[in-house]
Amino acid sequence: GVLQIDGERLRFAHALLASYVYGEASETERRAVHAQLVPLVADPEERALHLARGTSAPDESVASTLETTADRAAKRGHPEIAAELAEHAERLTPAQRRDDRGRRVRKAATFHFMAGDAPRSRDLLERLIEGLPPSQERARALRLLGWFVDDIPRCIEILEQALGETGEDLELRSQVLSMLAAKECWGGRWATASLHLRHAIKVAER
Repeated sequence: GVLQIDGERLRFAHALLASYVYGEASETERRAVHAQLVPLVADPEERALHLARGTSAPDESVASTLETTADRAAKRGHPEIAAELAEHAERLTPAQRRDDRGRRVRKAATFHFMAGDAPRSRDLLERLIEGLPPSQERARALRLLGWFVDDIPRCIEILEQALGETGEDLELRSQVLSMLAAKECWGGRWATASLHLRHAIKVAER
């Protein structure tokens, strides 16, 4: 009664039985099965998940495919799938492609936040920021972290740090200023928020 015959297929009689077998399998066995399933699955998101779970070595082609599918999943209203795909994309990014890795971490954090997992979002960004020198790339990560943090004084501190690292990227600078204005509003500091917004407009116009 563990397995049921369905035409030419074998299925587990209950999902708990399937989860037990999966849980008992080694990591190598799991990857091998996922790799075998890739060409057999029609749904793009499901196929991408099998591709991600079946790949262990860094591979930019696979990482790029996973990132694209993650974006598509998020647009289709599946942020939890998008988050997993984006994390796999980051894991499979070759070490020398630092900008790609940073972008994929930011996407994973955003998708986790969309799915309601703010702690995971913050953890991903904090680990990314720790490994980056002062730079526009770190400013982008700080901008997101500042938005995802609930404590207003702390998030303002984070966004001010991001502002100091935007360099000549006027679009990024305007975005950080706009976020600072929003956070200052939430803290009831309307005059300061207004100054940030006026500055953001000037930078955006440039």
